[in-house]
Amino acid sequence: MTSLAAVAFGLFLSVPGLTQAQYTFTTIDVPKATATLANGNSTDAIAGQFDDADGTHGFVLNNDGFTTINEPAAAGFTAINGINSSGQLAELTLTLGGRLTPFSIRTAIS
Repeated sequence: MTSLAAVAFGLFLSVPGLTQAQYTFTTIDVPKATATLANGNSTDAIAGQFDDADGTHGFVLNNDGFTTINEPAAAGFTAINGINSSGQLAELTLTLGGRLTPFSIRTAIS
C-alpha cells in the first residue's frame, strides 16, 4: 500500500505546471550606472541603489521610470534599502563627517 501511494505521489509531481513555480525575471539597469542593486520592493515600486562616477545613489523604479534619491547631507552615498506600500523609504547614508546613518524614513518622490 505504501509503494502504491509513493507511485501515485511521484506521478502527481511529474505533471507539468503543478509543481513548478512560474517566475519572470527582469533585468534592472539604471541608465548610465556602473552597477545596480535592487534592495526592496512594494506592490508598485522597486527600490535600491546604483553606482556611477559621482558615487552611490538611491533609486525608486515605478511605472513612471527611475527616480534618483540623493540625501543632501550625504557624502556621495545614499542607498535605499526598502520601500513599503505607502511609498516610504528606508535609506542608509554616509554623512560628510563619515558617519553611516541608517533607517531614515521619507516618502518617495512620485
